[in-house]
Amino acid sequence: MKVPSPVFFKAIQRMNIVNSGYTIILNMGDQASDLFGSYSQPDFKLPNRFYVFP
Repeated sequence: MKVPSPVFFKAIQRMNIVNSGYTIILNMGDQASDLFGSYSQPDFKLPNRFYVFP
């Protein structure tokens, strides 16, 4: 079984949460993969000086 990349895994998990009837009121993270796929508004990307992944 192929494991999805973290980008798609996070987006799928947020989709499952929304499809379960919950509302995601804020999405925050320090990597672009934390915000990909939407299912929440607003999205905030936090700075992280230790590493940067585009």
